[in-house]
Amino acid sequence: MRHFLILLLGCSSSSSPSAPPATDAGPSNVLMVAGGTFTMGCNKAIDAQCNENPSDNGGDEEPAHAVTLKGFWLDEDETTQQAYAQCISAGACSAPFACSGGNCPQFYTAFDPQANPSVPVSWITWEQAVAYCTWRGMRLPTEAEWEWAARGGERGTRYPWGNEAPRDRACWDGDGNPAGRGDREGTCPVASFPRGDAPSGVSDLAGGVREWTATADGGTHVVRGGSWGDTEPTFLASSFRGMNGADDRLELTGFRCAAAPGSPVVDPVARASERQRARERAAAERAERRRKQGKIDLDGVKIYRDPP
Repeated sequence: MRHFLILLLGCSSSSSPSAPPATDAGPSNVLMVAGGTFTMGCNKAIDAQCNENPSDNGGDEEPAHAVTLKGFWLDEDETTQQAYAQCISAGACSAPFACSGGNCPQFYTAFDPQANPSVPVSWITWEQAVAYCTWRGMRLPTEAEWEWAARGGERGTRYPWGNEAPRDRACWDGDGNPAGRGDREGTCPVASFPRGDAPSGVSDLAGGVREWTATADGGTHVVRGGSWGDTEPTFLASSFRGMNGADDRLELTGFRCAAAPGSPVVDPVARASERQRARERAAAERAERRRKQGKIDLDGVKIYRDPP
């Protein structure tokens, strides 16, 4: 797995304006995840490897235990730059970390909603994610809700699609991904890998960006899901737990929102068309090629520029 820079920036929480009124017709791009009981944590009956000794920002996945959940609503996609920009415009959200030129970390994806509308927003703190979900009349999912959705509910699979290795089913950096192992240098537009969707239709629960949850663990908050920068399937497993401080900003981390069924929620932007997402994928591939031309490499280890 690659090691990435975490940017620690103090962020003070402040009161946010109320969310704009939502209609009673029900949300779009928000899916119902039925409730039920499942085995949460690393289930050795299906999980090939358990994270018994947390390292590399990982959290212990054991012991496996039974959890029962009520049904809930969950965003179909990870929060995009375009959606987050609407929250900024409403005065309810602050901007993600931004930089320019040689001051940027090597794997920096600019917050540019015009150029990257369907790209997941990243470089977001836990408090910023909470502020966005609150603006929409929603909340972050608990890690139990997140894992239940990622395992396909009572199917209880290792990945959202089943127990097979990720390969070309996710935006990640391991074997079989379209960019080539170790060659991906940025995330993908949301819903770019429909073969990796969960049975509920929720996209990118493995790969894309890791996602903040509402669950705290000691002095950290739990993030779930593998990312575009992960090379090992273990990090895309539904049981994988990452740990970050609430003020951490990382190029690998984004989020999505959840809510109780029937909640009046705001839908800030519709999912882009497949044609638009294809254009964004092509632009991202061109950007990757340009970045690779200036990449410094020493014995296979990438060198990173420090952020300002």
